[in-house]
Amino acid sequence: MRANMNCAQAAVYVCNKTEGSGWSSADCYQAGDTAGIKLDICNNGNEEMVQISVSHMIRDYLLVMPNTLKAEQGDASLLFQLVRWRIASLKPGESAALFFEAKIRDVAHSPISLTASYTFQTFHKLHGPYQAQGAALEKREP
Repeated sequence: MRANMNCAQAAVYVCNKTEGSGWSSADCYQAGDTAGIKLDICNNGNEEMVQISVSHMIRDYLLVMPNTLKAEQGDASLLFQLVRWRIASLKPGESAALFFEAKIRDVAHSPISLTASYTFQTFHKLHGPYQAQGAALEKREP
């Protein structure tokens, strides 16, 4: 996937809900902690973006809490290990966010990297897929 230099910017943010930390591109965890995950997309261009599709594959070390999946705009769904988010449109300067929480399983793998991919259209031209700026959860030793 190549970088998107046109009008959209997307990013993944994390926070440790158990510790009460704020949103950032990296945070620490211990097994059993609850992570907050936020997908954010912004239209920084001069044209309206339509038919926006954002996808995030849930890592095996995370157990998503389905009741926590909430989108500011559009429709979001959880299909097995895939979060799918569709937004009808974003005008220039608008942004939208999707939130969900996941329990972190006891894993030796660290860091846990999180990313998303996205596509959109402007004037009937398809853009993407692009890769969102990622985030990471780093294991903290007890």
